Amino acid sequence: MKRYVYAAVISAALTPSIFAQVALNIDEEVAVPSIGVPTLNILAVRDENFVSATISGRLISVVATTAAFGDNLIFAWAVQSNQDSTGNIGRVTVNGWTGFTSTVAQHSAASLFGNDGQAVRTADRTTADTLGFNFSKVGLDKLSPGTNSTIFWALSDATSYRDSLASVINGSVAQVSTFAPVPEPGTMLALGAGLAALAARRKRS
Repeated sequence: MKRYVYAAVISAALTPSIFAQVALNIDEEVAVPSIGVPTLNILAVRDENFVSATISGRLISVVATTAAFGDNLIFAWAVQSNQDSTGNIGRVTVNGWTGFTSTVAQHSAASLFGNDGQAVRTADRTTADTLGFNFSKVGLDKLSPGTNSTIFWALSDATSYRDSLASVINGSVAQVSTFAPVPEPGTMLALGAGLAALAARRKRS
């Protein structure tokens, strides 16, 4: 039941202008624009609790499509810090993006939490596998206890999804379940060939 409630409120709150998203390439950090999007076709929703030594809260993860981009999947997230957290959340990372493009943006979270939410400042892709979303590198701008983020997302060129892990970070790390793209067969073959070549090179050396 929970997933369908979230699907309804997220779709109702979003308004057009998805083409303002920003491409995020490997080894880049970009500012994340605040935009609206067309009505989404929600495929899956997760609402997971996380906890570490200093932070606790919820991560809501959504997988969706929109008519503007056909079968390409949008992966969206919103994070809420519990009032009893003793630390501020500075960063959220999501794993499982090797072989996929990523285009990032964010939108008001009023549909989920009743307020716009604190904006994500930048996104980065320090490795091929990991997307990172940063509230700020300045302590005062981090997500403080009792507050929530915007809805932030990455448009991919994937057409199917799987379970993966996200990390909510501020000194301590809380891991939480989320979604990630599923590699296509051609991508898996290419990765396998690359690993085989690397192993052969090491044997010769």
